[in-house]
Amino acid sequence: MDSVLHKLEKYADNLENIVQQRTALLIDEKHKTDMLLYRMLPPYNFLAMLYYESSVNRTVYHKAQRLVDIVAN
Repeated sequence: MDSVLHKLEKYADNLENIVQQRTALLIDEKHKTDMLLYRMLPPYNFLAMLYYESSVNRTVYHKAQRLVDIVAN
């Protein structure tokens, strides 16, 4: 029984390490994305997107989609 508990603890520790690594990767990628958007968008839009993500994201997405439609045609 002790060996089963030891294996479960080891497995749980391994999962925690994997989650920490992937979380660090996610944070790094979010930082890269934020920096890219900062360079692409006007400062007002970038700051608004950071603080009011849900409404601004839809607006920026639709404007970007329209721009792609215009360029494609």
